[in-house]
Amino acid sequence: AVLAEFNTAVGRLLADPDARDFDRLMAPLEALEDRLARAWAPVGHLHGVKDSAELREAYNAAEEKLTEHATALGQNRPLYEAVQALRDGPGFAALDRARQTLVEDSLRGFRLSGVALEAEARERFRSIQTELSRLETGFSEAVLDATDAWTWPLTERELAGLPESALAMLRATAQEKGERGHLVVFWKIADRNSEADAEDGDEDRDEPARRMFARGYTVFNCAQVDGYTLP
Repeated sequence: AVLAEFNTAVGRLLADPDARDFDRLMAPLEALEDRLARAWAPVGHLHGVKDSAELREAYNAAEEKLTEHATALGQNRPLYEAVQALRDGPGFAALDRARQTLVEDSLRGFRLSGVALEAEARERFRSIQTELSRLETGFSEAVLDATDAWTWPLTERELAGLPESALAMLRATAQEKGERGHLVVFWKIADRNSEADAEDGDEDRDEPARRMFARGYTVFNCAQVDGYTLP
């Protein structure tokens, strides 16, 4: 529905001969892009932090449609000509630097999307873009699977200082995976500070000197999610 409304709105802009200035062309286009981004952001977030087979299937199907939409938009010659008309018009010089940059970047995006290609070449370009998107998503999912599969069992002493509630959660996670003890998933490993470890009594540990950091995720503002009402 969002993509259909996006395309309908673009059609209205192109049908309006007066929509060739920043406020009546670029501003509405930016609002459309922002609405699409807000609708997709929660899906992309869930794909990264709470993935499942069902979500992957839906995500991949939607990602393909988004790629096709973006490529078709970038190859829309009437829209390109409308933005070019804005760039060449007398009002462009009066725009501030930010707005001028937005117009210039938009025109560059059209050119990079193959707007100047002939029909057969444009179709080939679209096919390549779709395939690249599929490969990128597949690679990201493989990295996510590998990251989620990697764990590091820790002893009680190594977890000293954590509250009992956190220890209980880690213990339950470990038991689900058939481990005895506490299971923690990490994002990065860095060299341990030998002086600090000596103060902690860890200078005699046999394993390679390293210090581990818990994984973190990028979050988004709930107020940006269309249709979601804050409790």
